[in-house]
Amino acid sequence: MPEIIQCLKETNPDIIGLQEVLQDEGGANNSAKAIADALGYTYIYETTTLLIPSISHLLEKHGIEKNMEWGNAILSKYEISDNNMHVLSGDRKRTALEAVVQIEGKNLHIFSTHLVYTPAQPSEIQATQAQNLLKIVPKENGLVMGDFNATPDSKIIEDMNKTMVNTEKDLTKYTADGKKLDYIFSTTDIKTLSSGTLDSQASDHLPIYAIIEI
Repeated sequence: MPEIIQCLKETNPDIIGLQEVLQDEGGANNSAKAIADALGYTYIYETTTLLIPSISHLLEKHGIEKNMEWGNAILSKYEISDNNMHVLSGDRKRTALEAVVQIEGKNLHIFSTHLVYTPAQPSEIQATQAQNLLKIVPKENGLVMGDFNATPDSKIIEDMNKTMVNTEKDLTKYTADGKKLDYIFSTTDIKTLSSGTLDSQASDHLPIYAIIEI
């Protein structure tokens, strides 16, 4: 976590979307809270599911031997005036966390999400999650950021591109496992000034960013 905090201090983003955020069962030791406290940001978090060591690859990878709650978070320099958690699928549960922040008199709707992992193959459940995500994003003043577990040539990313704007033009840069899996999408009214992928080893996914004008 210190590496993540240092990376964020150096880049100084206004709004941050996090996925695979862990906390103890019951809510203690939330990693998003620790990051927000270190940076002086406000934050929201919602649990997507409970991870159990005997069946969780993530906990095994980190050597964690107790139950942990796992979900999405949004950190912001701006006050978060409202928030919601949207369930994208009950089967292999995935969610999208929504925060509303007011910037220059406009309510900006921020979504942090993490779609199910389906290695290198089309997935009906993943497609359902993406379709349900598009249903909840407003037509204006909306940003979606997260781990889609899908490459740029996949159908779900093609579907996202039909409705929203992919803020990154160069889709050849990988973010995890030698693939491009993470994205920031905006509604069509938002102008992207620049975007890219950061070379940071703070996480198993490379961080991506977008500088926008609303």
